[in-house]
Amino acid sequence: MLSGLPVFVRALIGSLLATGTDYSLSFGLHHWFRVSGVVATGFGASLGAVVGFMLSRYWVFPGQSRSRKQQAMRYGFVSLLSGTGNMAGMQLADFAALPFSPSRVGVGVLVYIFISYPINRRYVFS
Repeated sequence: MLSGLPVFVRALIGSLLATGTDYSLSFGLHHWFRVSGVVATGFGASLGAVVGFMLSRYWVFPGQSRSRKQQAMRYGFVSLLSGTGNMAGMQLADFAALPFSPSRVGVGVLVYIFISYPINRRYVFS
């Protein structure tokens, strides 16, 4: 268990940086440019995915044997899955008339815990 801790900590830091990028764009688009929360989430998730892949490939899970192209394809699949989860969660929050900011954070945390981290760890960067 302790041997996985450094990877988890690096993954958490990398995810926080990618999420910061994601949220900065999605919050900016939604609050400053009045873009729909679902669309803003999609754009933010896309940029966050690029940042997340670069950090994961070269810092969080270094020394992997898969080619960059193979990992990028797998990461793209997981990002699409995560982005869809985020957008679906935000659509549900929108239907429930929940405020954007806490919903965006709550949905993001759930998607990270149940989709992004486990699949990236076991499928993309294994």
